[in-house]
Amino acid sequence: MNKSKKKSIGPPLAIPSQSTSVNKTGTWRYAKPVFLERIAPCDEACPAGEDIDKVMLLNSQGRFIEAYQKIKEENPFPGICGRICLHPCEKACNRRLFDEAVSIRALERFASDYAREKGFVPEPPLRRGGKKVAIVGSGPAGLSCAYFLVRLGYRVTLFEKEKSAGGMLRRVIPEYRLPRNILDWEVEQILSMGVTLRLNTHIGYDLSIDDLKKFSALFVAPGASVSAGVPGMDRTGNGVDEALNFLRQAKEGRPPAISGQVVIVGGGNTAVDAARVALRLGGEPVILYRRSQEEMPALEEEIVHAEREGIGFHYLTGVTGVIEQSEKGKTVSCIKMRLGELDETGRKSFYPLEDSSFEIKADHIILAVGQKTDLSFLPRIVRIKGGLIAVGPSLETTRKGAFAGGDAVSQPRTVVHAIASGKRAALSIDSFLKKRSADSMEGVAVGVKGALSMNAYEHIQTLPVNRLMKEVVPYESLNLDYFKKSPRSHLPTLPPKKATKSFHEVEKGLSHPQAIRSAKRCFNCGLCSFCSNCYEFCPDLAIHLDDRKMQREIDYDHCKGCGICIEECPRAAIGWE
Repeated sequence: MNKSKKKSIGPPLAIPSQSTSVNKTGTWRYAKPVFLERIAPCDEACPAGEDIDKVMLLNSQGRFIEAYQKIKEENPFPGICGRICLHPCEKACNRRLFDEAVSIRALERFASDYAREKGFVPEPPLRRGGKKVAIVGSGPAGLSCAYFLVRLGYRVTLFEKEKSAGGMLRRVIPEYRLPRNILDWEVEQILSMGVTLRLNTHIGYDLSIDDLKKFSALFVAPGASVSAGVPGMDRTGNGVDEALNFLRQAKEGRPPAISGQVVIVGGGNTAVDAARVALRLGGEPVILYRRSQEEMPALEEEIVHAEREGIGFHYLTGVTGVIEQSEKGKTVSCIKMRLGELDETGRKSFYPLEDSSFEIKADHIILAVGQKTDLSFLPRIVRIKGGLIAVGPSLETTRKGAFAGGDAVSQPRTVVHAIASGKRAALSIDSFLKKRSADSMEGVAVGVKGALSMNAYEHIQTLPVNRLMKEVVPYESLNLDYFKKSPRSHLPTLPPKKATKSFHEVEKGLSHPQAIRSAKRCFNCGLCSFCSNCYEFCPDLAIHLDDRKMQREIDYDHCKGCGICIEECPRAAIGWE
């Protein structure tokens, strides 16, 4: 390692007796500075446990393939999450308190698209031939579990009742949000690692759960593919349709005939998807939602896109029924709502206002008010609570060796949470089969919100002692003198008039210069970026850096412990010991 960036000029000089080269100053210290790696708040907020600040650092250096590989350590779906994730990481980003959050999701998409365009091929797992594990359901939870289990050396068989893998990603999410080629590429990357996929195999019909006893462990992730329905509106047909069925028909190229006013009941992404698809099929959609816009669970950017495309929203509007007038026309009975206190979901409760009933004409009605899971195939030994599979912290069910995740358990119904449950189940299955306590996973949790690090799990015995997995960098600990305010990069989009004429992807990716510039906005909280501040400010030349080899050290023989390096570090990546 280079001991200094300074080059010697001319012959060596005589060393005076007061020089630190003769009189070492380390004995003056009462505490010493140490290089640390703390957790960035975006890392802690990511349910998939991605090492986001390192991904951003690699992107900022133009090392996009390495950035993609770093994402894949924790998340098998960077291309998918780079498009449809709810990006809680950006809501936690320290930069948002300075100016605007870093465009993390857009940069994840860029790294994935770059790797795909360059023909990236994943390396096969190093370990093979382990015990057999069965997975029911090939949605994001099932595929994620398979991905991490194969990396841990297990032989995995995926059972899928449909004719192709992907779950709701394939059958429901429209092409303008998630192109089919992106999904195909990321699914194939997982299957190419050695996962066995058995399609058209419906557990409970073609095979029973008991037929899977030859496997050492089982993960159940059937997804939520059944509409929850609306009280008083439990009939479909004749102009009334369920959103999941409507979206699936459109995705398969056999949509129902749509014209005139289309009323969509609901406020989630499924409702917004149904409205935007109906618009592209020739309808005039309007969304009815019983809470306010602030309470709406759909992604903010999806709502913005819908509004730009001309879709109407009626907030604080409840639906009480449908009055059939003829085969071609209906009337939706509505009532105005008011918000109350927070309920058990963390959102404000709602109540109908007296004497506020009104009606809306509709040529077509689409119900998008939630989904439920068909669990009829499970044996009685597996406990069901509130229509969901009861599981413990490790996701193990009441049947020993059987685990469950995704939309079948009590957790947020998002793609990234499904991925996270697949990872947690994989690590729990590994601990179960190796007869280790599931409590060992606490040591690989990122922060305190529950996300797990696969990289830490695989290297638990050699995890650097200076990586503080529970210490999240607060905004106040950053040295902001070294950062300049700059605008956040936004993805270019198709003009609304052009977007609504087809199902082409609406959002386009960042350009190469935009990606570099966007990634450089990242504070890299808690992570040394080799900015050289500590080296340049050290009065004793006790900091040694080699940015090419990404190596660093502190010469404690000469460090006085003045703490200037700690004060001048922009990223809180040096601390006291």
